[in-house]
Amino acid sequence: MAHEIDTTTGKAAMFYAGEVPWHGLGTYVGENPILSEEALVMGGLDFTVEKVPMFARIGDTEVAVPDQFATVRTDTNGVLGTVGNRYQIVQNREGVAFMGEVAGPGRLVQYHTAGALFDGRKTWMLAALTDLTIAPVDGDESKPYLLLSNAHDGTGAVRVLFTTVRVVCNNTLNIALRGAKGQGVTIRHTTNVKSKVREAQRILGLARESFAAYDEQAKRLAQMQMGDKALDAFLNSLFPVPTDAEPTTQDTNRKNLIRDLFESGAGTEIPGVRGTAWAALNAVTDYVDHHSITRRGQETSADSMMFGTKADLKTRALDLLLA
Repeated sequence: MAHEIDTTTGKAAMFYAGEVPWHGLGTYVGENPILSEEALVMGGLDFTVEKVPMFARIGDTEVAVPDQFATVRTDTNGVLGTVGNRYQIVQNREGVAFMGEVAGPGRLVQYHTAGALFDGRKTWMLAALTDLTIAPVDGDESKPYLLLSNAHDGTGAVRVLFTTVRVVCNNTLNIALRGAKGQGVTIRHTTNVKSKVREAQRILGLARESFAAYDEQAKRLAQMQMGDKALDAFLNSLFPVPTDAEPTTQDTNRKNLIRDLFESGAGTEIPGVRGTAWAALNAVTDYVDHHSITRRGQETSADSMMFGTKADLKTRALDLLLA
């Protein structure tokens, strides 16, 4: 299974509160979320990273490589990536501190899951915004979260994503800020990351604006009825097949599964859900989070689900339904 959860220390670097995740890995901490310090330990994030000069061996001589450094995980001495001179490491503990700044003075950050991928090259932390709820119809709630991701290998920035989790089925959806490119806020490793803490409250304001906009969008979707023809048109746009080609068995099976989830998936028994564009969106997120696979198992990867093609597919589905 291509779960990609870090296991370099002999155990899965992840914890979770509530339902068992799809990959079945990590430490269960009960139904209730945990706080910052415990999240670092239980999530396998209590390690540090150093930037070490790189050398090339020429004959019997080692020569320093200009402006090239390796990022090294100090507890395992594992090399995580190659970076330049301007790259600034953001330690996992600094990420926790940043989330605390985002939450604001006097507020405890409650972590529902956190962990590391690819031997510690990527890390993530999922924290709840406990005072917000999205409910397009009575009895169908989605809870807002902030998802902080960090890359220690030089391949990505520090990102704070705005995401929701639908209570009835545990589906996730990253939320795009209206008028913005992408979801959330990006902080490059070549900037003074610590100075960005001053913008934490601005990030929280953006998150609240983003979730309020999504609440409006979700209510709009719940008012849009979708018949078979509309659903077929939506799926054909989401998974297009070239006009000169026949649909593959995989494509047909995928669309049929989403149709089944649209009709009888989790939450469709709630009055006001079945037969709506809201049901169509959740059929896609349900498929992506719990049912999708590919030939190499990449569609079951945690990285893709949170940050890659799977997350993009859910966002594209939302955009198509709102168009």
